[in-house]
Amino acid sequence: MPYYPALAVFALAHYALIGGIAGIAYLLGRRLTLGAIFQPWEDVPVCTTLGLGCLAYLMLALGLAGLFYAWAALTLLLLALLVCYPVWPLVWARRRGSLERTLPWLMGLAVVGVLGAPFLLLPLYPATEHDSTMYHLPYVKAFIGQHRLVAVPDLRYPVFPQTVELLYTLGMLLYDEIMAHLVQLLAMALVALLLFAWGRRVLSWQAGLFAVGLWFVHPLFAEVGASALIDVTLTLFVTAATYALWSWWERGERGWLVLAGVFAGWAAGTKYTGLVFVGLLGLAVVYRAWRDRRLAPSLVFALAAVLVASPWYVRTMLYTGDPLYPFLTPGRGLEWALEGMAVRAPSGVGVEASALGRAAIVVAQMGQRLGRDLGLNLVMGWQLSWQLPLEGTWLPWLVPPVALLLCLWAALVDRRLRGLLLLVGAYLVFWAASSLREPRFVLYTYPTLCLLVGVALGRIWRWLTSWRPRAKHVAVAPALVALLILPHWLSLAQTVRTQGRIPVTAEAKTLYLQRRLPSYTLYAWLNRRQGRDYTVYAYGDVRMTYFADGRLLGDVLGPGAWASIASLLSDSRGLYTALRNLGADYFLVPSAMPPVQDDFFIQHFQLVGGRPLYWLFRLGETLPPGRLGAELVRNPGFEASGEGAPAGWQCQGGARVVRLGNAHAGNAALSLSYPADQCRQILAVEPGALYRYQFYARAPGDPQALRLQVNWADAQLRLVLADRQPLEVGSTWTPLVGVLTAPFGASYAIILAQSGETGPSDWDDFSWQAVLTDP
Repeated sequence: MPYYPALAVFALAHYALIGGIAGIAYLLGRRLTLGAIFQPWEDVPVCTTLGLGCLAYLMLALGLAGLFYAWAALTLLLLALLVCYPVWPLVWARRRGSLERTLPWLMGLAVVGVLGAPFLLLPLYPATEHDSTMYHLPYVKAFIGQHRLVAVPDLRYPVFPQTVELLYTLGMLLYDEIMAHLVQLLAMALVALLLFAWGRRVLSWQAGLFAVGLWFVHPLFAEVGASALIDVTLTLFVTAATYALWSWWERGERGWLVLAGVFAGWAAGTKYTGLVFVGLLGLAVVYRAWRDRRLAPSLVFALAAVLVASPWYVRTMLYTGDPLYPFLTPGRGLEWALEGMAVRAPSGVGVEASALGRAAIVVAQMGQRLGRDLGLNLVMGWQLSWQLPLEGTWLPWLVPPVALLLCLWAALVDRRLRGLLLLVGAYLVFWAASSLREPRFVLYTYPTLCLLVGVALGRIWRWLTSWRPRAKHVAVAPALVALLILPHWLSLAQTVRTQGRIPVTAEAKTLYLQRRLPSYTLYAWLNRRQGRDYTVYAYGDVRMTYFADGRLLGDVLGPGAWASIASLLSDSRGLYTALRNLGADYFLVPSAMPPVQDDFFIQHFQLVGGRPLYWLFRLGETLPPGRLGAELVRNPGFEASGEGAPAGWQCQGGARVVRLGNAHAGNAALSLSYPADQCRQILAVEPGALYRYQFYARAPGDPQALRLQVNWADAQLRLVLADRQPLEVGSTWTPLVGVLTAPFGASYAIILAQSGETGPSDWDDFSWQAVLTDP
């Protein structure tokens, strides 16, 4: 099938599935809130968010029962649909209408689809983001592989609150990991709908629209909103909990208080950071209950939040003895937490203290940080909150202070919004005091900030339209929001162009991942050679956990910590013993950190794979070294050439063969005089095979940086991957020796010798040979 029809089928299939899951989630949420009266635009985001959380916990039940199968997931969705039967007539009666009413909605969806193309295309690329492939997707892979909810001891966090990972499991059972990206995109859309409904309730639909526009322009959403991270879904639960609590505060209906507790519980069941919002929102409930002289609201909120979040913390407690593992665990998490805060535990208090005592240590250190650099960190957090895509202009420096003034003004004018500003401020204080000050962690309260600024802009809009009636036209405000989003839209469009075509086949996906991930070819080779029957210790390459079908070891923590292995690189016996004790069959190490190549190493470590940044060794007793195949380069020393272009090579520019009395070997060498000079030779290769290359070069004039480039091409000589091997040379002949595994999809290796940028260079004695190893 031609590419673009295949892409259309690929995209429609994925979006149809996520649309179906969203529809069932809405029906399920509406079924649970049957009888509740919602304001316009309010029911869709609230009920769908409620339904998504319920689907996650229904998947939790399947996982505990050992039923993580595609048929069980599909049955679950069908049963949920049937349970929602009483809601069907209500939904149908609300949504049906004449063609005149339906056609504008369809046209609006078409416009949104066209204008939102970059937002819709980015999630369709394969997963490559660090944390998603390091543990979020490996969790799901382990769940599906064992058909149940399990701990994964080789990961940095063997157990964790995993509400969102269960939604990923649902999507991957029915399709692939792209569904995890679409869960995040769905969460983004639900937050946008919630902001629109919220702004409409507070002031006007224009205020809600401005809030939505601000929500979509943060640059981090190109990273977290189109990946298998969990931050956007956590933001959705936090925003829904805040909205529900605000609604309870305004309306006094207990149902909203229950929803606030449920959503806060799901936030805590998504990530430990969610506990912060359980505490902050709980304080607001306690204050209101104390003011009203009533105890029941505090109990209702606490009971709902604890019941919803407790399965994950009880599970973690049963596995590890620490409900917040590994952050307060003796010998593992406490030292790491204190090291991240660059402080030491108070004198006389060790990691053997009780869990409460260890928690007190961390709180005390956070207090030290607050007293030391609170102001600076708060300013940094506020700036990150408004990191709009306007680099290269003076506007990024103006936006944060203007946003602060607008938030203060909105809270000053409307007392209903003051608590929201206090919530944002309290969380920023926590963020500033913690050791986990990653930029994406400020996003959890960003929708609330969008609402505050959107309401302020809505008031300005109302003032402008009071004396400029033409500005009241229904299309003016959306046009202004479109202009607001335009820079981010252009940035995302450029990202799509840079990443190239979305892979829609397994072969195209392999080619894409090989270009994006330096070591992917080596894991693909292991998967094809060994299947699941291997264990590889990977130094500094934990992000590849998801792509290893076998077992991948190596991380900053645990018995196989990188630091312990790095200290053994000069001790081949100790290195071999340590890796074998961990159960490793293969050892992947950065080429910049070569182990010592003594006799013991040569006998027990067999080089079986290589990429520009990594080497892969097989471990074993008395392994034979690899044998070199026949020389594949034609006229490698340029001796078969006369003056002029070398025989067997394709050259351009002023490349020529010269007779040198001091050639590296023989009497001839290749001379490249100008930056445009180059020579190349096309060699047939086998995908996944290992090749040893070697050549010599020098710079007759000043020292300079040269490079050998290997362009891997398919059978039609289309580029698959480009590898560049740099070499610093002077006036003496300098060798460059290395190994490269041919990427999958490659049929040819095009060896390309290029002149340096600052002067002439001489090249001699090329070699390209297959490395033959015993199976």
